[in-house]
Amino acid sequence: MLDEVARSEGVAIERGDVLLVRTGWTGWYTALSQAERDRIDRTTPQPGLAAVERTAEWLWDHHVAAVAADNVSLEPMPLDFREGHFLHFWLTPCLGIPIGELWWLDDLAAACARHRRWKFQLVSAPLNVRGGVGSLPPTRPPPFEPVHGAGEYRQRAYRRVRSR
Repeated sequence: MLDEVARSEGVAIERGDVLLVRTGWTGWYTALSQAERDRIDRTTPQPGLAAVERTAEWLWDHHVAAVAADNVSLEPMPLDFREGHFLHFWLTPCLGIPIGELWWLDDLAAACARHRRWKFQLVSAPLNVRGGVGSLPPTRPPPFEPVHGAGEYRQRAYRRVRSR
């Protein structure tokens, strides 16, 4: 499906691109009343990238540097944390592809459509939020430190993705 969208927009996904996926979720959410927002929980359905191995293969085969979306978790909700059903497990630890969530893409999409241009420089940094998952620790160690067995796990996952 992502190939179809890119083709229809006349966009080529190139090595090192950051793929931004606009589902419209954040725009929809901000238009809700507070009472409607309060009814949303982790079981409320929402759109996202299919949480299957072929999605990870597609991102890997297209050599994307990162992927971000305007929804809560990149994948559709509710989430399924079983092995092979959660895209996060494939992308970040196995393939080293960073994930962005809850990006405000509505204004960017409007500007791209207005200018008929979908290529631009993207600069992103984690928020400095104490205890935040994507936040930098106060001491700022190197972003990747060797972890015993991590290389083996990544190689096994890579072989599984490439063997299909």
